[in-house]
Amino acid sequence: MATPKFFNLVFATTLLLFTVLYIETDTFDPFRSVPPKNPVQLRIGVEQNKHSSNSHLSTIVNVEEDVLVLTQKNFTQFVPGNQFVMVAFYAPWCIWSKRLLPEYAVAATGLKGQAILAKVDATKEIELAKKFNVTGYPTLHLFVNGIQLHQYDGVRTSDAIVTWVKGKMSAFAHEKVTAETDPTLNFTADEFLGGLNSLGGLNSLALPSHQ
Repeated sequence: MATPKFFNLVFATTLLLFTVLYIETDTFDPFRSVPPKNPVQLRIGVEQNKHSSNSHLSTIVNVEEDVLVLTQKNFTQFVPGNQFVMVAFYAPWCIWSKRLLPEYAVAATGLKGQAILAKVDATKEIELAKKFNVTGYPTLHLFVNGIQLHQYDGVRTSDAIVTWVKGKMSAFAHEKVTAETDPTLNFTADEFLGGLNSLGGLNSLALPSHQ
């Protein structure tokens, strides 16, 4: 005849078995890896540019490896609100775009805090591509305070891109200081940018080539 101790042992064994089976199922797994989060998103205001007429706006921008992802929806809010923005118009199927993007991401990290690197999928954002005369992939434009000043045609490596952007930033800063300190030059920052753009952008400043 079975004793109470025997029933207690059977009960404990059965309970342990069910516990093990429960843990091994998908219902419960304390060591299961956390599923990847959604792409990083930033809410970026445009108040950085005091000359922007949209200074009260903010926009959501996805970030991939320090490269901001721009679309028709957020482009016009974001770009004018930041002083230096480089935008790469690319096509996912393009082999040259595929080679550029990893280097571009490294450059974005290298320029973090100085300039912003962004990208636009030109196969989806067709109107944006048309607006900025994108006829081949990838096409890289530099914007200063929202104004498209120059197209990058150099070597598509991270070091070359960083050097080129820093050179343009330095040239712009020098010309801006000269304009602000020379009493004979009486024009606003927007007029300065517009005039510079009409002369061929930052390329008109006779910078040494970094290509």
